Amino acid sequence: MLNARHAILAALFVIGVCGCPGTPVHGVFIINNGKISITAGNGQAASVGSQLPIPLTVAVVDTNGAPLGNVTVTFAVTAGSAALTNSTSITNAAGTAQTIMTMGPNVGNQTVTASAFGFLGSPVTFTETAFGPVAQIVDVSGNGLGVGAGRQISLQAKVADAQGNGVSFAIVTFQVTTGQGSFPGGVASVQTTATTNNQGIAATPFRLDPTPGPNVVSASVSPLNSSATFSDTGINLLSNPLIQPTGATIKGGTPIIDVADVTSKGVLDLLCSNINDGTITLLRNNGKGLFVQQAGAIPALKGVGATPADIAVGQINNATHLADFVVADATNNQVDIYLNTKANPGTYAAPTTVVVGTQPGAVALADVGAAAGATLGPDGNVDLIVVNIGNGGGGQTVSVLLGDGTGNFNAPLTGSPFALGGTPFAVAVGDLNNDGIPDIAVTDFTSGQIFLLLSNKGTGKYFTPANTVLINAGAGTSGIVIADLNGDGNQDIAVTNFTANTVTILLGSGSGAFSPTTTVPLTANSGPRGIAVGDVNGDGFPDLIVANNTGENVVTLFNNGGSGTFTEGGGAPFTTGALAAGPCQPFAVVVADFNGDGKLDAITGNLSPAPGSVSLLLGQ
Repeated sequence: MLNARHAILAALFVIGVCGCPGTPVHGVFIINNGKISITAGNGQAASVGSQLPIPLTVAVVDTNGAPLGNVTVTFAVTAGSAALTNSTSITNAAGTAQTIMTMGPNVGNQTVTASAFGFLGSPVTFTETAFGPVAQIVDVSGNGLGVGAGRQISLQAKVADAQGNGVSFAIVTFQVTTGQGSFPGGVASVQTTATTNNQGIAATPFRLDPTPGPNVVSASVSPLNSSATFSDTGINLLSNPLIQPTGATIKGGTPIIDVADVTSKGVLDLLCSNINDGTITLLRNNGKGLFVQQAGAIPALKGVGATPADIAVGQINNATHLADFVVADATNNQVDIYLNTKANPGTYAAPTTVVVGTQPGAVALADVGAAAGATLGPDGNVDLIVVNIGNGGGGQTVSVLLGDGTGNFNAPLTGSPFALGGTPFAVAVGDLNNDGIPDIAVTDFTSGQIFLLLSNKGTGKYFTPANTVLINAGAGTSGIVIADLNGDGNQDIAVTNFTANTVTILLGSGSGAFSPTTTVPLTANSGPRGIAVGDVNGDGFPDLIVANNTGENVVTLFNNGGSGTFTEGGGAPFTTGALAAGPCQPFAVVVADFNGDGKLDAITGNLSPAPGSVSLLLGQ
């Protein structure tokens, strides 16, 4: 009885007493027992007369934020003639109370308040939207676009009543009526459905026809007889080329390229290895895909009569956290090491060199590791991998030199150099047997095979002969990439076959073994060399981009629904252009967003004609 009397006095007099929590308003005190707030159910939409799917829920806490049970919460309809399952509710042990609302007969906003005496925030207001019967469907976004063929876009349609209020929970059917575009679920999925949200919007991804041309999709909803129409046009996925000289002046000159943010400013620049005039060129990106040669940024190669071959970018000096790079010098049987300068990022110190095998051709940088046995695995320092392509002593091998994290590659990995044989051509690095240690894959141009040098954490051994595997690929096996092409978490391999005019796909099992190969035929006399991987059409799956040396073009191979099977599309082939001396013959290709528009672009390094050049093809 005493507690009840105290409560009544507090309610009647609302007097602030020393030690009682309260908030002064106009000279009096409001009792502050804690706070009430909305936790769920606000901002819903439903048709008139229907029940909302989410209960209107509030939480009550004390002044310390702890849940308060046994507090009476009063719910009241303040607009819209809605019905509630209960007008009062007692908070549970979690401090929550709720009611269920059925929309009134009027279209528009309907409101309910929830109040608890003596709690800050009281009353709180729920605002819900009642809509009438479905009266219209219109396109909201994704209509009237001109984008790259095969690219994925988003289609959005709005379902509304006669007053324009969005109708939620309506099922919209999207149907392809013109073109060979598709919805998620496979390349042949020409119909899909989507449910509208609280604003009446239904959305679906849509991949345009891989062949340039018109794409028309209808969006319909029951019981309307009319539909919204999306009319989009697929254009060539890559633009006409912008040809950029690289400074090479003697016949041909730029077969190998790599990308790097050399200044750490978030813009990708281009490093070019000019094979026939013995230079390295840095092309600085202005952020919009316009490249300007940075004179004096890269000192000359150290060897006499140097022949720069492959180039690879990585953080070699851990102290600077900048983009360093290495270049194979095939004439002097060495690799030149270029370290970015911390004082002036984007300029490089004079190179140091390390001796490797006979006629080094391909190079890669990866943290392979330093120690064998139980501690086998990466040590945080980038290591140097070199494919020595020459005949005789030191040739037809792979050298692995361990990095010390300061810019040096001194000690060879145990067992290095590793024997290959044949005519080794290109190299890629990736964890092919899922042991956490990078493995090495090298293409053999003559035999059409791939050498796999597998590490084995279980045995504590690197790349021993017992762990070397040969896989048949195709005639004139050339370029190679490693990536998860079918989304199973295992690394796969894709290679170009110069002589056979094909691309070979090998899907990995995660153990270092691969499924039977699948082959993607290219046009006769294409002469594919370089290959890169990237999601060029924006559908979330990795695609392949191939530089055809003889064909003087680039082709895009679309990943069919992430299955690891590929089909040429996007309007390919795309010419790499021509100079006064003749057509540009691409040798290597890299893919990245060079102009900052969110779409992947392609750049090729062109082996001929003179002078050396690169071709930039922007994603559309």
